[in-house]
Amino acid sequence: SKSEPFMHISWANEANQYAIGIKVFNGQIYVSSSTNILRYSIDGTFIDNFVTGLTSQCYFITFDDAGNLWGVDEAGKIHRFNSSGAIARTYEGLLSATNNWGLALDQTYIYVSDITTNKIKKYKQADGVFVADIGTAEGIAFNTVTQLVFGPDGNLYAADTMNGRMVVLSASLSVLRTFSVKDDGEANPWPITLAFGPDDCLYVHDRMNDCIKKICPDDDIIQKIPTSSMFVNGLAFDDFGNLYVTDNSMNPLIHAYYWDRGIDR
Repeated sequence: SKSEPFMHISWANEANQYAIGIKVFNGQIYVSSSTNILRYSIDGTFIDNFVTGLTSQCYFITFDDAGNLWGVDEAGKIHRFNSSGAIARTYEGLLSATNNWGLALDQTYIYVSDITTNKIKKYKQADGVFVADIGTAEGIAFNTVTQLVFGPDGNLYAADTMNGRMVVLSASLSVLRTFSVKDDGEANPWPITLAFGPDDCLYVHDRMNDCIKKICPDDDIIQKIPTSSMFVNGLAFDDFGNLYVTDNSMNPLIHAYYWDRGIDR
């Protein structure tokens, strides 16, 4: 369905901190904000600084199947946090030290996108040992590969930003297909931020064309949500199908888009 959100609200990020990555877990919203990770209730009420004292800016966060929070920082480090927000483990040397945005997990492996080398890399969670990577040498020729997300089909979706496309990979990092996110009459798109909704559709923020695009499983764009005057860094859904967005256009904000009874399933 192409139903529009019936309500859109926003709130300022706590202490005007930069709002980057965002995830929803167990009815709470987590926002990576510089060297902290903040936590909100689902209605936007600030709970606490769940993670504090990171030494480098944390760009992207995600949860594993066991409910552990993970983050990737500007120094190229990957952190796993415990249930109290303390660092339980840090992996170093897995990717270049820069503003890497891509981090995805399955039960066994870590998948990261390295903007400097334009590769997606796969490591073992158990010991951080390198398993595989894919990039220019394999003929895919990423050009600024940013966010990663696993889809309901079990495949890994990568935003190949400057090529204006999505690249769909198997868990073993073989290319299954690519598809453009350009709609008729648009400028060349810049897909960056990704999330799958509970409707099994992929939601992609196109920074060049100022909108969030809803893409159905056959890769067609079926809806666009305008984001003019916003600088979107992250997308996340709750279990009811409501969408949360981080925005750093002027003052850092978190936006919430609500559908009647959640997104059409």
